[in-house]
Amino acid sequence: MSDERLRFEGRDITEAVAAARRHFGVARHDLGYEVIRKAGVGEVAEPGAAMVEIEAWKQPGARPRPEPPTDDGYGRGRRERRDRPERRPRREERQAEPFEQPPLLADPEVSDVRQILEKLVNALVIGLDLRLYVEEIVENGVGLRVRMSGGDVPLLLEEQAEGLESFQYLANRILHRDGRIPGRVSFDAGDYRARQEQALLEQARSAAEEVIRSGQTHKMPPMGPYERRLIHLALSEMEGVRTYSTGSGYRRRLHIAPRSKEGGEES
Repeated sequence: MSDERLRFEGRDITEAVAAARRHFGVARHDLGYEVIRKAGVGEVAEPGAAMVEIEAWKQPGARPRPEPPTDDGYGRGRRERRDRPERRPRREERQAEPFEQPPLLADPEVSDVRQILEKLVNALVIGLDLRLYVEEIVENGVGLRVRMSGGDVPLLLEEQAEGLESFQYLANRILHRDGRIPGRVSFDAGDYRARQEQALLEQARSAAEEVIRSGQTHKMPPMGPYERRLIHLALSEMEGVRTYSTGSGYRRRLHIAPRSKEGGEES
């Protein structure tokens, strides 16, 4: 029924919305949703933990697909308590086969960087039910940059590009295990990351000038390894300052300090 509302979970909004689309069998523009629960900014959950919960519904006039909805892996749909029907026997609930992620980089003979990245992106967008494709792969001084296009770019950029950040994190985890592409790969869509990086570099250079004047260490906001590396390279030739990071996990705090001061791990 068109007014049915269900709740879905995911590690980010992109994953939760993809689960809702699979359940209702509708395109992105035929799905309505609102965020019910979201982890705090900068919070890093354990691998596999759900950080976002949404309530989703089919928009009026949405055309359902003939395939039955799935209820596996992430994005487990949950009916509202007020609409929850009588529970089925536990054994019947567990009849569904567990979700098995398809092999992303199964062909070890492939060595071309573009082929590896395109194969990875294709597998991820199929698994997440996204309309995206690789537009361009370039080298930008820090590593490889994959620019993506497609109808679901706006979805990646919602909530301060949370989906894009999650896509990049997941892709690099897979690439790191695979080992055929050294270093990190960044992902951009709609030039969002390019604009953010330009603003971040301007902020870092301004902070470095203040550090030189005041002699006091400046703390940057928590950021991922790619952004930390970007700032480190940009400031490495600047006289009188050095950069290092503190903390653990994916997002760490970058410090810009006078070169004479000792700090943590350079990044």
